[in-house]
Amino acid sequence: MQKIIFFLTLFFCAQTCLAAAKIGDKAQFKIQTFGGKEFNLKQHRQKIVIINFWASWCSACRKEILALQKIKQDYGQGIEIIGVALDKNAKNLAKNLNYENGAIENMVSNIDEPESIPAPYFIDKNGKIVAIFDDENIAVTEEILREKILEIGEKTLK
Repeated sequence: MQKIIFFLTLFFCAQTCLAAAKIGDKAQFKIQTFGGKEFNLKQHRQKIVIINFWASWCSACRKEILALQKIKQDYGQGIEIIGVALDKNAKNLAKNLNYENGAIENMVSNIDEPESIPAPYFIDKNGKIVAIFDDENIAVTEEILREKILEIGEKTLK
């Protein structure tokens, strides 16, 4: 009987601990990058982080990648961007990007694979998810990215 209770407790704890993250939740995220490094969100506190889910076959993803590269170029070390590729062919494209990327199968997170892509998740300097853009096949523009970064920066300064 004690074993049954133990396993039921363990099961319900696992369900709670691994529940899908939503806006307002503290993000838990780490991934092995294509370059062999580990990207752990805990090591990037005090920075705004964008976790972007994408695939090489997604035309909206490729448009959004161009905007993200421009953002990374302009903000430099002030912002972290990490890409999460949903397909095997993405590794070749990711080699040419100015931010780290890894495959979804190498991700450990409370953020589930999105139902549609591209899907950038915005994490504030305290590690909380503050925005999710997951409209099916619609790229987030550079202008929207900049507005959201400014908004997040202002909220975390208060």
